Amino acid sequence: MPTRPAQDLQAPSPDAQDSFEQLRVLIDNIPDVVYIKDRQSRFIAANVAMAKLFGKTKVEELYGKTDFDFCEKALAEAYFADEQRLFKTGETIQSKQEEVRSEEGQNLVFRVSKTPLRDPSGKIYGLVGIGRNITDLASANQKLARQSQELKNRNLEVEFERRQLKTLIDNIPDFIYFKDRQSRFLNGNKAFYHSLKAESIEAIKGMSDLDFFPPEEAKTFLEGETALMEKGESVTLEEQGTKPDGSPRYLHTTKTPIRNPETDEVIGLVGITRDVTEIRRIRRELIQQSEALKKRSEETEFQRNQLQTLINNIPDFIYFKDQQSKFLNGNNMFYQGLGASTLEEIIGKTDLDYLPEEIATTFYEDERQMMLTGEPISKEEASKNRYGKPVVLHTTKTPIRDPETNEVVGFVGISRDITEVTRNRQILEKQTLDLQRQKEEVSAALAKLKQAQTKLVQSEKMASLGVLTAGIAHEINNPINFVYAGVNSMVKDFDDVKIIVEKMRTLATAEDKETAVAELEKLRETQYFDDAFEALEETLKDIKLGATRITEIVAGLSKFSRLGKEDWQVSDIHSDIDSVLVLLKNKYKTHIKIEKRYQQNLPRIECFPGKLNQAFMNILSNAIDAIDAKAKQGHIVIETSHDEDTVTISIKDDGTGMTDEVREKIFDPFFTTKEIGKGVGLGLAITYSIIQDHVGEMVINTSEGDGSEFLVKLPIRQKQSNKG
Repeated sequence: MPTRPAQDLQAPSPDAQDSFEQLRVLIDNIPDVVYIKDRQSRFIAANVAMAKLFGKTKVEELYGKTDFDFCEKALAEAYFADEQRLFKTGETIQSKQEEVRSEEGQNLVFRVSKTPLRDPSGKIYGLVGIGRNITDLASANQKLARQSQELKNRNLEVEFERRQLKTLIDNIPDFIYFKDRQSRFLNGNKAFYHSLKAESIEAIKGMSDLDFFPPEEAKTFLEGETALMEKGESVTLEEQGTKPDGSPRYLHTTKTPIRNPETDEVIGLVGITRDVTEIRRIRRELIQQSEALKKRSEETEFQRNQLQTLINNIPDFIYFKDQQSKFLNGNNMFYQGLGASTLEEIIGKTDLDYLPEEIATTFYEDERQMMLTGEPISKEEASKNRYGKPVVLHTTKTPIRDPETNEVVGFVGISRDITEVTRNRQILEKQTLDLQRQKEEVSAALAKLKQAQTKLVQSEKMASLGVLTAGIAHEINNPINFVYAGVNSMVKDFDDVKIIVEKMRTLATAEDKETAVAELEKLRETQYFDDAFEALEETLKDIKLGATRITEIVAGLSKFSRLGKEDWQVSDIHSDIDSVLVLLKNKYKTHIKIEKRYQQNLPRIECFPGKLNQAFMNILSNAIDAIDAKAKQGHIVIETSHDEDTVTISIKDDGTGMTDEVREKIFDPFFTTKEIGKGVGLGLAITYSIIQDHVGEMVINTSEGDGSEFLVKLPIRQKQSNKG
């Protein structure tokens, strides 16, 4: 095998040639693969083992080729990368494990070493590689490693189990103990050594029952244990004793010999003693409970049968399917609806076996999606019944999950035939549209009716103003006359004052100031200047009083005679009532006393002031008319009060009062007890409507001959819904 470029080789001597041939024979007959590559990783020499690895009979078939010509691409790339790194660094690759796939397709493991080849100048011109097949060794190492890990895991498990067992034994409430051949204590759990009043097992090791129990009792224990170890057989005893409180106690003890695993000789025993007093009591109770459970089981079975009967007789289609949408179960209604005679006929089948393909495919796709998402389905579905007629079903499908893995393993479906309901719903929707249209027509009619009502209310308001016109004119005329008379008096007094004022203007230009002042003083006395000036002041006060009275009357008229729709406003009830009394004063001032019992700090309320004034006008006018009907002096009491949410106004008169018959009709439109021409019967009807608009209440307390009381309750603040 050449180890350097051909141009650098000299012809070998005969002895060298013999040695080379011997080396060649040796290399060709060793089981390891040997090869030489150039810097491009091309084979330039190889032994027979290498050629056989690649399935070749002659080594010359490898020359000039690379691993890419014989190996899988991934392996060839790995080999090539290692070799190029070797050429670059000059570092030998020692004992690296490489996977090789033989020509027969067998996966082999080789331990490979690759060493750079250098020319006399030290330049690397190739490499020599030696690989040994260690497949069996690698397999054995892997197996050994697995066995080592398994042994380690087993040791850990044994240690864990030992600790678990010790923890378990220490926490078992039974008395567990170990004794040697002479019945001396070797070990025991906490419950045992605590029962002997010891703090640890070390405190009792080497002791026997003679150290803790009365001699006779200990002797009995020792004799029994000696016999047990001689016979080599376990014994189980149940003994009855007495607790410190005198109640009976039952103990269940098992003692088992312990043998030497090699000689099978008995070398000690393990004992387990349990206080079974409570167990015996529980056993008795369990027997009783068992009998009760049996009875309950019979009742449960009866109820299950009842439930199954109920499901079978429910008029809905109830069914169960697996993950492939195959039927698992169903009620009578379901399988009969598919045209089957028994439930068994449909089990394992799908919707495709009974329904048209289009419908069955839709159901299947819905069910696939449901089982992927885990979300229930509730929808209306189009289907066909057993006779091929179209039906509409309302279907609910709910996933069924594995209780351990929470995986969806199927679902339960409930379908109800709502064909008739759907038809009725369509009819109902049409009727709803008709009703909506009728509602709109009614709303339009109602709007017109409200407009008519508004006009009627305004007409009634104007009629009331018409009745009051003469009185209001008289009320305005009196202060106007008062003002007019005051103006005439002021003109006369002003003439006297004017003379003095004109004389005062000449003082500035007078040559003789003292004479001019003396003349002014004399003129002041002759013209009664001081009296005239005081008269002017008094007259101005009287004129102001008259003007204020006129302003009050005009303000009352302004509030009362508002036209059109009002906005909600915050208003003072006392001020509103006073405005109404100003307008009505001419009707009552000569014979009716008005008594105001206004509560101080009465809260202002949200209202329509104009409408509320009309309501008070109607109530007070009725009160005045009721007193006039008696043809006597009268008395009206107006009282206000409030609580947290409500203002109450009471208007009480001592007029004629009402009969029960009249009271029942008093708020009816066009009902009146007045003479023709004095009213049309709309006043109190409108008043009642106004109070309702304010979400208020109006109550009448009356009896014939004893007067009437109108009690009005109004909310202080209106709800937003009412404002809308």
